[in-house]
Amino acid sequence: MFPKKSKGPSVIRLISGDVFSVADLPPVTLKRWTASRKRAVVRAVIYNIITAQEAIDAYALSQEEFNTWLARCADHGEDALKETKIKKYRQP
Repeated sequence: MFPKKSKGPSVIRLISGDVFSVADLPPVTLKRWTASRKRAVVRAVIYNIITAQEAIDAYALSQEEFNTWLARCADHGEDALKETKIKKYRQP
């Protein structure tokens, strides 16, 4: 089960050469978030595969939580989405 199709592309090629598509998104019935699942949702929004609002609605996220994921990625890269590394990336 995936969020409905948005106006963005359905498949993109990342800088690394990997292909990323709607099929790479985690299921909407998800109970446990891992860094790779967060990364997939953030990538989908950044590359306009889905909108931020579609991601928030589909995965029952709060606006604050999703904005935190985006900010961590923007400031420190995708490794900052790992909860075990949060102290390393926290502001003093």
